[in-house]
Amino acid sequence: MKKVILGVIAAMLLPLIASAGRVIELDSPKLKVFLPDEATATGRMVVICPGGGYTHLAIGREGNDWAPYFNKLGIAAAVLSYSMPQGEKWVPFNDAVAAIKVVRDSAEVWGINPRDVGIMGSSAGGHLAMTVSTLAGPLERPNFQILFYPVISMNDEIAHKGSRRNLLGDNPSAEEIEIFSGEKAAFWETPRAFIALSDDDTVVDPRNSTRYYETLHKSGVPASLHIYPSGNHGWGIAERFLYKNQMLEELRLWLDSFGPLPDATPGLKREKGKPVLFIIGDSTVKNEDSDDNSIWGWGSVIDEWLDCNSIVIENHAVPGRSARSFREEGLWGRVQSALCPGDYVMIQFGHNDASPVNTGRCRGSLPGTGNDSESVTVAKNGRQIDVKSYGAYLREYIADVLAAGATPIIVSPMPRNKWKDGQAVGTEDTYAAWAREIAEEQGVVFIDLDAMGRKSFNEIGEENIDPYFKGDKTHFSLKGARLNASNVAQGIANSKSKLKKYLKKR
Repeated sequence: MKKVILGVIAAMLLPLIASAGRVIELDSPKLKVFLPDEATATGRMVVICPGGGYTHLAIGREGNDWAPYFNKLGIAAAVLSYSMPQGEKWVPFNDAVAAIKVVRDSAEVWGINPRDVGIMGSSAGGHLAMTVSTLAGPLERPNFQILFYPVISMNDEIAHKGSRRNLLGDNPSAEEIEIFSGEKAAFWETPRAFIALSDDDTVVDPRNSTRYYETLHKSGVPASLHIYPSGNHGWGIAERFLYKNQMLEELRLWLDSFGPLPDATPGLKREKGKPVLFIIGDSTVKNEDSDDNSIWGWGSVIDEWLDCNSIVIENHAVPGRSARSFREEGLWGRVQSALCPGDYVMIQFGHNDASPVNTGRCRGSLPGTGNDSESVTVAKNGRQIDVKSYGAYLREYIADVLAAGATPIIVSPMPRNKWKDGQAVGTEDTYAAWAREIAEEQGVVFIDLDAMGRKSFNEIGEENIDPYFKGDKTHFSLKGARLNASNVAQGIANSKSKLKKYLKKR
């Protein structure tokens, strides 16, 4: 971090001073940063990706010309001159991800809130902004997206043929088309969106925007769609656009409608004299957890069994993650850096580790506990990754926790709502067994939530189990989360872990 900040400070030694505020130019990635007056700065930043069909950049009306508008609102703007693909489809994406990283790494120097960094793009630049919003990892992803007459889809029916050809070549595969089509790639973690276009756009089919909006809406992502009667394509912030003032006001109101994300930095809740119990895992450990009718994870109710006057609980589980993807996306690194001697870490993965290793969400690990690995190219971002076994990832977590002077606890995945001959079926022959094997090999506490869950399910009965699940046969209602948390607490009580001294007397 210090090296990054020092590099930014060095870049600031050659600023260009403009009436809108401070202007800083960086070469890698190629960014022109417009900082607002410090007296009016809000801490918000927008990284701007101009359009140009992936052959050139409309750097004026879709780039630099936007800076005064944002600076007047107290918002910093960084115009990205991203590289053209020229046969390397991930080059623009990597430039945009690098730009967001530079902005967040420079947050303290520039007066930016790292949890309030958005991305904006027009036309093909809109496609790039959308791609980063849907495909980047959680620590690389922007907090909001602004799209003007964007290219969204790579499908034949509505694709902008030039942008598709310049990005993916003349004969893209079906897999490439799906990956780079926003109406397919957007999901519930995609950041909120402002989308604006003209109904009479003859360059990029308006259905690019409407289909993306529909996908965002179905995924529960807040989105605002504005379709103006005329204007065609490429208007940017030019005066010729009849609805310019209306569009700018609607954009301002939208920007005013939400604030930065809350600070979820691991260790933030630490209290002097108290250890922290960190919990990592997937959607069965943490989910919506918002009201009695939502999907819940057991990690959000475990405080009902632990004495929070003596120990701090931080649930850093993230839905959809596997033992592999939680590490690859940097989520574990954040928790690891917050660990202190005397802390505890409960580790539960396995529900998503059987997924494909390099397609779809690219989160699968190799089955078993071996030390072998497989080199794969991740389809969604083109990165080369060595994929290890489920057990090997658990070994790494354990080693990291022990190195910090903290105590690891392995928790097996719990069963799904799956039955055979009237008996609950779990992963007693696969993930639960592998988790046990690693825990015993490493000499750490193991909580067999699979066995305890199957026992509880069988006592409840197949005909009565549905109220414990929510939406499908994997995710749990609040009632189900409390059942799982009760079993976790029982597992702690039955173990040799010193964590048991923090259990409430019930």
